[in-house]
Amino acid sequence: MKVLVFGANGALGEEVVEYFMSRDHEVFKISRRALKEFISWPINPKNTPTAIKKNKKFDVCIWCQGSNVSDSIKDFNENKYHEIQDANVNYILSTLSALLSQSLLNKKSKLVIVSSIWQEHIKTNKLSYAVSKSSISGLVKSLATDLADDKIRVNAVLPG
Repeated sequence: MKVLVFGANGALGEEVVEYFMSRDHEVFKISRRALKEFISWPINPKNTPTAIKKNKKFDVCIWCQGSNVSDSIKDFNENKYHEIQDANVNYILSTLSALLSQSLLNKKSKLVIVSSIWQEHIKTNKLSYAVSKSSISGLVKSLATDLADDKIRVNAVLPG
């Protein structure tokens, strides 16, 4: 099985990579930054990385990437808000769109988006983060509906 793990350099991503590698799956570790031993796929990519395109079709994609910030409406910073949305939501849309448009997913692929318990519960001083994670709920439902005819399953996991 070929597995793409976005955010493979983070704590959750490392655990996901270890899980699949221990079961002898072929794992492709993705980072938004250029890091040794990772495939770099930045936010707002212009091109799909060659290492992804040449490996044909993937069975599982897991998005563990993300960013966090502490803010409230009292100290709202629009630029920081957009950075969080780009990292936590828009990155998923742009990378998945690229994978689909280049037919890089197998039929019956499984897509998993790691969100946060803050998708469902609100905490003080977590405005931008909570809004981005709440967006994941609608994103997963929309993707699951849009991709159902292709037998591609979409789910979210909400640790926390």
